[in-house]
Amino acid sequence: MVAATSESALLILGEPGLGKSHLLTQASTAASETVHTAFVYGRPAEASFELSGFAAFFDALRGEHQAAFGHHLVLRSDRPDRLFAAAQDLAELIQGLHLRPTVVFIDDIDEMDPLSQSLISILSGHLAGTNVRIVATAKSTPPAALSSRCRPSASSR
Repeated sequence: MVAATSESALLILGEPGLGKSHLLTQASTAASETVHTAFVYGRPAEASFELSGFAAFFDALRGEHQAAFGHHLVLRSDRPDRLFAAAQDLAELIQGLHLRPTVVFIDDIDEMDPLSQSLISILSGHLAGTNVRIVATAKSTPPAALSSRCRPSASSR
């Protein structure tokens, strides 16, 4: 996955205690020799704060870019079509950062707030041209992640 030449995302599912976190740590260490890596943790204590997980993801991603991007994290609605549009806008913003090849490792994405899960899931399908890859772990498929409700319906376009 880390050696892939195109931007992509990978979700690793498994029961607690199977070593998913260890796998991420090992992959991060190996990848750091060839690409920029960032590590993000899903924190259950922050799951009730909307966008806290995405803010941590974005902060880790932008790394040495010191410009403030907080105003880009304001969502006016959690409707699927609005989330889709926001994720596309964020993909364009990330592309504009001209990042060097980067892998963001997210441990326990299913512990993040649902809105962050949705945004990261939608964003993961729009990584082309960003130089970003995402590798995430979860105990089960996150309810918001990779679901059809994250795509705009024909009636909302």
